[in-house]
Amino acid sequence: MKKRNFKPVNLPRNAFSLIESMPEEVQKMIHGIRERKIAAGEWDFPLDVVMNPNDLDFASYYVNKTSGAYKVPRKDSGLDSYFKPFRRKSAELPNKCGSEGELRISAVGDLMFATLIEESRNHMYADVEDLIFGADYSYANLESTLADDNPASVLSIEEMGGTPEVNISKEIYQSLVSHKSRKYDLVQLANNHIMDCGEEGCLRTIKALNEDKINYIGINLDEESLGKPTIMEVDGVKIAWIAYTYSLNWKPLPQGKPWMVNVLPMHIIPNAEVDMSPLEAEVKAARESGADLVFVGMHWGLENETYPHPEQLEWAHAVAECGADAIIGHHAHCSQPYEIYKTNNFPGKHVPILYGLGNLTPAYGAASTCLSLIANLKIAKPSADRSIAAAVVGLDLEPVLFVKETLEGKELSAIMPMKELWNRELDNETRSYVEEAAEYADLVLGDSWRTD
Repeated sequence: MKKRNFKPVNLPRNAFSLIESMPEEVQKMIHGIRERKIAAGEWDFPLDVVMNPNDLDFASYYVNKTSGAYKVPRKDSGLDSYFKPFRRKSAELPNKCGSEGELRISAVGDLMFATLIEESRNHMYADVEDLIFGADYSYANLESTLADDNPASVLSIEEMGGTPEVNISKEIYQSLVSHKSRKYDLVQLANNHIMDCGEEGCLRTIKALNEDKINYIGINLDEESLGKPTIMEVDGVKIAWIAYTYSLNWKPLPQGKPWMVNVLPMHIIPNAEVDMSPLEAEVKAARESGADLVFVGMHWGLENETYPHPEQLEWAHAVAECGADAIIGHHAHCSQPYEIYKTNNFPGKHVPILYGLGNLTPAYGAASTCLSLIANLKIAKPSADRSIAAAVVGLDLEPVLFVKETLEGKELSAIMPMKELWNRELDNETRSYVEEAAEYADLVLGDSWRTD
């Protein structure tokens, strides 16, 4: 094996710097709450809380989690046992299918402002190029909005109630969405950072995507587009793509355009029952428009928690029961389990639900947040007469780690398969970091990723 020099990524190992620009007395209160809660054991398990950046308790809890994602689910939730049968790298789905050939769809989580991105263009993806861009169609969540000047810091909040901004330059954008002559086919823009630069930033991002012939989902440029899925034909298979986000980080939508971003207010309203009907109606519309398959991108979840919130299972199952063929989740900034859900409304149909793919490119450097999953979905084509429908028949998840590589004296970022790193000779610091990431990979996939 060729000798290569890898190190943990050169980023802060937590997001405590988020609060460093706040008034000193506020910082002291946040750290004081953290010390008391930890000492009392109140944070031994994830809390059932709603997101509220104006709440000191929540702010303290939030920054504490960034040091390393929770490895346990909510107390007495039973989610560790629930996901145990799916703790493997690959799965075959017993969906009925014909023999007209197969497609491969790749999916990754968050593409964010990170370190050494611009410098690493055409290198960062080198070791995962085929996993992503070698598929027949590739999807990602573009978590960073194009800024018109220098990107804002991703790890700075000046006052309580503020949220971090994730903005990028055109050069960083190019490094994120492409590798040499290849690029993503589709990106999700319905996420909590799409309004970080207001409507102008959203439209600037769309303009760049249009110029690069990259499709996008989750944004409606006019009211007539609301509720209409994007249908892309891939080698004769019509795939509808639908995207929603849990929030916009309390950023306002443009005046008179409440329809511009697909939002379902999950996790942010106390004791609220989430109305899933807009999403369910869009799935139905996709079917009525002749889609062979319906894929749903969900930007959701509570950050830095390996297990999803129990309510997410209810929401995901509702989406599967209304006709979705796959659900692809992101936002939690760590890798989360998946399940193969057997539907009741469609006997014999099994739906892969990927609760969280993590960050492909992370904003800070904890091992849990630098680990992510590259998903590949195997699609069986419909029969020539459509009497046998297209179906998702296989799933493979490859754990990868965002690391620093020194090449000819130059520091670069690289996305490396965990299996390759695990089997390499590494220095003690890097070995310890990889082992820490491996603990999280094992929670999601078991140890099958080391050998399969």
